[in-house]
Amino acid sequence: YFRGLTEPVQNSVDNLERSFRSYHSDPASIDGLVESVTCMAHLVSNYLLQGKTTSNTSPDIEFGCFESHTYNSLMTTYTDKGPKPDKGRFLHFDHLTFWVGNAKQAASYYCARLGFQPLAYQGLETGSRKVAAHAVHQNKIIFVFMSAYEPDNAEMGRHLVKHGDGVKDIAFTVEDLDSIFKTRAKERGAKVVKDIWEESDEEGTVRFARVQTYGDTTHTFVERSGYKGPFLPGFRKPLQQDVLCNKLPPTKLDFVDHIVGNQPDNGMIPAADWYEKNLMFHRFWSVDDSQIHSEFSALRSIVMTNWEETIKIPINEPAPGKKKSQIEEYVDYYGGAGVQHIALNTQDIITAV
Repeated sequence: YFRGLTEPVQNSVDNLERSFRSYHSDPASIDGLVESVTCMAHLVSNYLLQGKTTSNTSPDIEFGCFESHTYNSLMTTYTDKGPKPDKGRFLHFDHLTFWVGNAKQAASYYCARLGFQPLAYQGLETGSRKVAAHAVHQNKIIFVFMSAYEPDNAEMGRHLVKHGDGVKDIAFTVEDLDSIFKTRAKERGAKVVKDIWEESDEEGTVRFARVQTYGDTTHTFVERSGYKGPFLPGFRKPLQQDVLCNKLPPTKLDFVDHIVGNQPDNGMIPAADWYEKNLMFHRFWSVDDSQIHSEFSALRSIVMTNWEETIKIPINEPAPGKKKSQIEEYVDYYGGAGVQHIALNTQDIITAV
């Protein structure tokens, strides 16, 4: 197949074969082999992206890890980041907050099954009379599970009735909260859920602000440079440690890679535009239903990211097919747009699984 491409690629194939032969006879020549492989990859990628393949030799590429989708061409990659923000930076995902029916039980599941450890607790014992919150962590990943104490907590009650257990808030660690919230999100028209506020304890002060994104999901901006505690003010060390945690093997999950927001049909573009307009994110890459589909279903996706490209938020929507796609099923069962999956980065996926 590669020899059916243009002369530079054919020459690269020849160089690659020579490098393999050299490596087999002299393992010290590994640098030359790496260089040849890299050159080959760049050339082939460029020609595929530009459509410079022979018309009858380009094979369909099947990925069976999820649904045996077929990719008839490559994704669209974007190089234009738009104007660089003058002030304020999004650093990384700070934490995710789940609204659940039983916070303690949910936290215990993630510790027992996915290798998390208890990090912090907020509840009656810490002075919180409305909600209980259990924070768990693994390396740089922090999940917070929150439940209402009172049966008449209307906001959390409605959310649970409509959606069931799910992600309510995606928090970002930021620098210069005022610039990000006031002169970026607020002035550009983002719906404010809660204006800037501060929380403090003996470990320091954290500043927050919160805006509405797709569906009932929110984003909290967290400026924590002045805080030295293990998580956030108002949280304390867990009341007890689960003895099971230290007896289980580590799962080697490192950080949140990306968080996918599923949208109803025709909801992808408005959601992506929201990030571009209000947070000054830009498109990182995208695919459509001509690129990712199975015999029965298809989807479209745009990945949004911050200027430094440390936060990635794919926005998905279903495309017409013989049957419902997993995107459409999610939206139907969840009751609207929401966080469909959280990708966790690992350097050892076999051990992690």
